Amino acid sequence: LPYPGYWPAGPLREGDASTGKWQELTPVLNPTCATFPTIGPNIDAQDSGYAWALWRPYSCCQRRGQTFLGSTDFQ
Repeated sequence: LPYPGYWPAGPLREGDASTGKWQELTPVLNPTCATFPTIGPNIDAQDSGYAWALWRPYSCCQRRGQTFLGSTDFQ
């Protein structure tokens, strides 16, 4: 349940991209997210090791202003 400072994502529904998307991490890093399962060529891991990241939509408090904290230029 939500409480002050914590707004969890809603329920995850299979095939519904608005509730979450998966990103394959290994055996092949996928640079995009998709609903699971993805359609396309699948590569089997030689060691049976697979890893996925689940990206969920979260909400937060109302935006009330901005403060620029700084930046770093990497060259």
